[in-house]
Amino acid sequence: MRKNILYADRVKGDLELGLEPSRLGGDGEKAWARADFPGKRMPGMADQHIYESSVTQKFEIGTKREEYGRTFRYGQAGEALTLAGHARLVGNGNFVPDATSYPDVDGFYGKPYAQVEVDDLYIDLDIATAYPANYFQGGYIIAFTAAVDYSLHYIVKSDLGNGTYCRIYLDHPWTSGVVAVTIDVEVSRSPYSSICDCHSINWFKSFVGLGQCAAVLNEYYFWLQTKGPCWLTPYNWTTGVPGYTTRVREVYAWSDGEITVDPNDGTLQRIGYLLSATEAGFGSVFIMLQLE
Repeated sequence: MRKNILYADRVKGDLELGLEPSRLGGDGEKAWARADFPGKRMPGMADQHIYESSVTQKFEIGTKREEYGRTFRYGQAGEALTLAGHARLVGNGNFVPDATSYPDVDGFYGKPYAQVEVDDLYIDLDIATAYPANYFQGGYIIAFTAAVDYSLHYIVKSDLGNGTYCRIYLDHPWTSGVVAVTIDVEVSRSPYSSICDCHSINWFKSFVGLGQCAAVLNEYYFWLQTKGPCWLTPYNWTTGVPGYTTRVREVYAWSDGEITVDPNDGTLQRIGYLLSATEAGFGSVFIMLQLE
């Protein structure tokens, strides 16, 4: 019965076998046009294509979509994004949870509310903040139980904070020994949960993807590319464009999301490599993005 409901259009004869939306390519032909995993579409929601932003969340944060040689992640804007339309990278706006100026703003660093036993699938965080449900979904937790075993766990979902503690659920049962209420744990939110533009003053933020929309409003949901062929604006069109010096293949991000070459001082983030062949005095910005 469930299969009849799930494929109701097929049962009624409206769809030819193999023409479910997930099997249609951009030309309308049968194809595995994309695959979404890990993560999933929210119950009852329609699809959201990669060039669309939405005020309504349609997929879990961090959902991974692969189509036509490119990889995307589903994220939420932490501010109004204006630079993506200029082919610039965007960054993770979440601060480390024990940062001096941002303690527990974008994550949690502290003690569990109750002892965590081996084989437990959840941990309760000792914090009064009433975090919304799934605030930590797609993030990661580590407990400093012993110097020899810092196991990192993926957070599949989290409950609404009740003003005393917040419960988070793990990808696998806890196996690293008892986590007592005296042991510190650190929880980092999904790097795709608060996406920001990166301007010249934001030297302390890392780039996580390339938005596909010209602009995204604050708190809207959208896809950002993390891997595969893309076109990005260069720092300048001479020595700042990859390939201008013919043997330069590696691509780095400038502080505002443009791309440049390695300054050889360790200050910039490597984001991929150059795809096009180039010649002396004429570079390219068609690159293979490698942000995961």
